[in-house]
Amino acid sequence: VMHDSFRGYPAAWWDFMKGCPNKAMDSHIYQAWNMPSKIDKYLENACNFKGGLQTMHDLLDMPMIVGEWSLATDNCAMWLNGFNDNLPGYPKVTCDMQPCAKPYMGAEQPGAPPDPEEPLQGPYGTGVSGPQFGFCPVGFKWGTQEDAVMTTLAHNHLHAFNSVNGWIFWNFRTELEAKWSFLWAYRNGWFPRNVTDPKDQGVLD
Repeated sequence: VMHDSFRGYPAAWWDFMKGCPNKAMDSHIYQAWNMPSKIDKYLENACNFKGGLQTMHDLLDMPMIVGEWSLATDNCAMWLNGFNDNLPGYPKVTCDMQPCAKPYMGAEQPGAPPDPEEPLQGPYGTGVSGPQFGFCPVGFKWGTQEDAVMTTLAHNHLHAFNSVNGWIFWNFRTELEAKWSFLWAYRNGWFPRNVTDPKDQGVLD
């Protein structure tokens, strides 16, 4: 399995390993680094991924797998781009803040839990992301329609990604971010009970 190096177009791969057995192409597809927009744009993008994936699948001599994706529409998640770091100019939205998770390795770890009396602490990377006064950055919510929006977004992604040979949600479990946690999102009812069938309207009991 090889990553497409974010060159998800057939011309980059026409003759690569042509005729070789036991191979697959892995594409990582995110909207977390897109420019902010109305939810309709993210929903449309999720549907449109299907065309590009199917083109790659049909024209290349290998199966297509979406090896990473999430439901995030911003990159607010703490340390998403590295410890105390973010990409220059990001995040491009106002992130929500919530109490930081308790340290799963024990409170004896240095600096754990984050001191509720301390502001953002260094060292920093090229951007800024980290706990402040005991609160950690998380993605913003789509108002009172959060569940409905996330459910539609998940189903649109599944409609696209189930058209090829498989997908892997990133991640299985997180501490603070449901949009990066398959288990949390599934329990929220954003995914259908049967994730291989986006028409399945059933949710986890």
